Amino acid sequence: MLGFFKRTKIEDWEITMLRNVISKLPDNLHYLVKQIEDHLIKGVRLDASDIPGYVNFRCFPDKLQKYENLNVEPFDITGIKIYDLKSQKFLDLTIYVIDGTLNGYSITGAKKFAVDTNNFDISSYKLNYEENPTFNQVISLLKLNTKEAGLLRKSDVYELEINDQLYYHLRDLEDGDFIGSDKDGTIYKFTHDPFCITPLHGVLSDILSQITSNKG
Repeated sequence: MLGFFKRTKIEDWEITMLRNVISKLPDNLHYLVKQIEDHLIKGVRLDASDIPGYVNFRCFPDKLQKYENLNVEPFDITGIKIYDLKSQKFLDLTIYVIDGTLNGYSITGAKKFAVDTNNFDISSYKLNYEENPTFNQVISLLKLNTKEAGLLRKSDVYELEINDQLYYHLRDLEDGDFIGSDKDGTIYKFTHDPFCITPLHGVLSDILSQITSNKG
C-alpha cells in the first residue's frame, strides 16, 4: 500500500485546529504557534508511521532550519479532546513535536470525522517525552558512528511499508521524495512522481553530503 502518497496538501481546518488549540496551552508552548504563522508547514504525508491516525508534516527546509533545535527532546502533547460534528462526541487529539518543531498530529476515536476547530478541551493535556527506538535500530543496522548518526534527524527516521516490504525513512528530499533503507541496510532514493525505488551506492554520509551540496 502506498498510503503515504495519498494526500499531500495541508487543509485550512488543520492549520486552524492547531493554532486554536496550541494558543490555549501554556505560554511556554506558544513558540509552536509562531511556527504555524510563519508557514513552517508545507504539506502532509499520510500513513508515515504505525501510529493510528498519524498525519506527518512536510516542512519548508528554510523554515525548518530556522526553528529546529536538536537540543529539545521530542515530546507529544496528549490528553486533548476535540469535538467531532459527525459522531457528535469528543475525539483524542495528539500533537507531536520533534527537534523543537511541529512534526505532526493524530486524531483517534473515529475513522472519518469533521472536527469543530473551536470546540476542544485541554484541561487534561500533558507532555510525554519519548525516545525514538527506530532511530537506534537504524544506527545499529547501518553501523553508523557518532558523527554519521549526527547527520540524521530523529524526526526523519521511522518505519514504513511499501508494497508489503518494510523500509526505514531516513531523510526528506523535495515534493514527497526521500532517502531510505531496507532491513538489510541497502540505501535507496524513493521518488513520488513517477514512483520509483532506486538503489544508491556508497556510504550514507557521502550520499547525504552529496544531497546537501546539490541543494546549495
